[in-house]
Amino acid sequence: MGSEDLPAAHAAGAAFVRMTGIELEGKRRTAAVAPDADAFTREFAAELWVPNAKAARKMWASNAQAWSAGTRWCRGCEVSTRLGKDARQLIDLQALWDFGARSALAGQRPFGPPPLS
Repeated sequence: MGSEDLPAAHAAGAAFVRMTGIELEGKRRTAAVAPDADAFTREFAAELWVPNAKAARKMWASNAQAWSAGTRWCRGCEVSTRLGKDARQLIDLQALWDFGARSALAGQRPFGPPPLS
């Protein structure tokens, strides 16, 4: 996240948020454009959100033991072995589908039936 390569820093920040669910304060920076780019490309250069790398390191250091205990994380929920009711509301659809596919391949029922009441 502390890289001077803006697309890499942006991607690392997005991955951190997806794994931990913690939105870090950051700033928007304009991505570099090629020297031979036309005026339109220069005017509408991509603006990328770059997180605060120091805050991310601090957050990682304070939670490293808990996060290292899990295998798969999405939005602060450990989703490798079971998926609690609260986690279903927090994780994204990609992680939900991934959990369901892994459970089905292991011969387990990924989710219980809906309540009848």
